[in-house]
Amino acid sequence: MCIAENQHKEIIIIDEIDKMPKVRNTQTVKANIVIFAISDRTERLSKPLLSRFTVFEIPPYSYDKR
Repeated sequence: MCIAENQHKEIIIIDEIDKMPKVRNTQTVKANIVIFAISDRTERLSKPLLSRFTVFEIPPYSYDKR
């Protein structure tokens, strides 16, 4: 779903943002939203994109920690 189609969404979650293709087609939309993006790695993300997020690094899960 495109943000322009429903400007009343409050939260958008993007899974695996590092695997999304780069898109040059843009549109300006006024919307009051919060975006959460998940990525296994940040190396593939551009610095301008990363600058728009607060990055939290979560350690890998281990079954040994019980």
